[in-house]
Amino acid sequence: MKKILITGINGQIGKSLLKKLDDLFSSKDEIFLLKHKTPIKLPEDIKLNVRVIENIGTYYDLAVHLAANSDINFCQNPNNWEEVVRQNIDLTRKICEKSDKVIFMSTDYVFDGRLNEGESWKEDEEKHPVNEYGRSKSLAEDIVLSHNGVVLRVETMMGTKNKIIEQAKNAIKGEKYFPFWTNNFIRPSYFPDFYRVLKNVIDKNVSGVYHVSCNGDALSRSEMANIVLNVYKEKGWERTLDSLTSEEAKETKRFVLDTQKTKKELGVEFTDSREAIRQHVLEKI
Repeated sequence: MKKILITGINGQIGKSLLKKLDDLFSSKDEIFLLKHKTPIKLPEDIKLNVRVIENIGTYYDLAVHLAANSDINFCQNPNNWEEVVRQNIDLTRKICEKSDKVIFMSTDYVFDGRLNEGESWKEDEEKHPVNEYGRSKSLAEDIVLSHNGVVLRVETMMGTKNKIIEQAKNAIKGEKYFPFWTNNFIRPSYFPDFYRVLKNVIDKNVSGVYHVSCNGDALSRSEMANIVLNVYKEKGWERTLDSLTSEEAKETKRFVLDTQKTKKELGVEFTDSREAIRQHVLEKI
């Protein structure tokens, strides 16, 4: 029997993971879900021994640490940095001190996005966080790695609630402006791929950094949005905007994570980025 702590279960990725817990762990394990503010609603058909806790206990064989303050605007405000440290760094340190092994979800924002076309960030690249959120995750990564844990870096996630998808659906309903926050180019991550990587990391005795990212071309946010709208067009669903073009950006950043190490060591084949977006739309309709 193992004691397993999971944080961030009410987050976008956590809610998708909650549905997979029966496949991820053994019925002999004790699963502890750390509650933050929102009550945790367990699936009615869950078979595992699951408890919701409000404070971290004394010891865990494994911690899957998904919780973080990912509000980039909040993190960017200097007045909030002390709270960002508490939520994103101090909590990570506390979990590491109380767990034998920690699997930590991080972000491509630990890099500054300054890559040439066709290049991608490898796991051992020097980090230059692009914003304060990325800096907080980078510092938390260092803590996890110093405890011989695992860092899973992801890009924009398909397969969970997603801002790109939601805004595109709003455009379909008739909104005239689609907010392109930045002209970032990425290859999104896909939740089924993330789940396969996580399961492998849990089952195997590995440590270090692994990247979770789709195969295929790097896509801008406007291209991602257009894929969403094109699914509607192909299916004959109502589509009010014929095209989307991003606003001119002063510079283009590329947050493309290299996945060769993950494929080689964990044997995970990643989904093509365009197909992941299409499948995500079809699943959410």
